[in-house]
Amino acid sequence: MTIRIRKGQTGKRLLNTVIEMSGVDLSVCYQCKKCSCGCTVLNHAESPPSEIVRRLQLGAGEELLNNDLIWTCVSCETCYARCPMGIDMVSVMDALRRLAIERRAKIPEGNVPLFNNAFLKTVKFFGRTYDLGSGPDGNV
Repeated sequence: MTIRIRKGQTGKRLLNTVIEMSGVDLSVCYQCKKCSCGCTVLNHAESPPSEIVRRLQLGAGEELLNNDLIWTCVSCETCYARCPMGIDMVSVMDALRRLAIERRAKIPEGNVPLFNNAFLKTVKFFGRTYDLGSGPDGNV
């Protein structure tokens, strides 16, 4: 797959903003792609997590905020657990989501943004996610 990045100043600003918002140093990523190999939603997204990082490193601009992985990511932290450099991709994705909303980027239709919003509100309110699989007696 060919990655096209428009040359300009906006890319470095986006990278710096994401680093500032997430607190993650993306310069340490050496593209081992372990994050992508473990991504649970990779089959439902057009770009893997490693490509998102590489695009940021190369100076991608606002077009990155239209990437579907930003909204498809379920924040499972598998990428973080597999990363030998300890890059917290969940924080990066959260920063990209906030930027996409702030800058009025194209947000996909359907339930994905709704699910993401409900998930984050649940974590904010309860401090964790609620396991829907079973009730207090162990039954579904």
